[in-house]
Amino acid sequence: MKRRINFIKTFILVIMGGLLMAFTVENKGKAKLVFLHERAFWGTKVEVKLNGQKVIDLSNNHYFEIEVEAENIDIIINRNSNYTQDVYTNLLTEPNKIYYLKIYREVDYFTDKLYLVRVSEQTAKQAMKSMKLEKIPLKNE
Repeated sequence: MKRRINFIKTFILVIMGGLLMAFTVENKGKAKLVFLHERAFWGTKVEVKLNGQKVIDLSNNHYFEIEVEAENIDIIINRNSNYTQDVYTNLLTEPNKIYYLKIYREVDYFTDKLYLVRVSEQTAKQAMKSMKLEKIPLKNE
């Protein structure tokens, strides 16, 4: 009888350990990033890189959406200009969430700077009404 109880305890521990591993091993899911590039007077395309890989050259007054693994995402926004500093940031994404990220440029007499800010869904959807969707080219193209 004692042997049977020990077997049942061991069996329960193995099952619980397996369930714990099932929920912790690579069960990340996907998140969605939506980049909005507002209209600018001296605007040009900006290059968007995620985790060091170029995903798109985003035109003025355009937006695009991309699904990513829910994890830490390194984001680089580059205008390919000697006068504008690139934007480097890291975003921790969570599964099944949408992140709206606005790219804009500020220019004055002494500076020319790109910014990347997170905006609310309502603000983003209002801005997207006057923007065009930029499709991400396939890797083969």
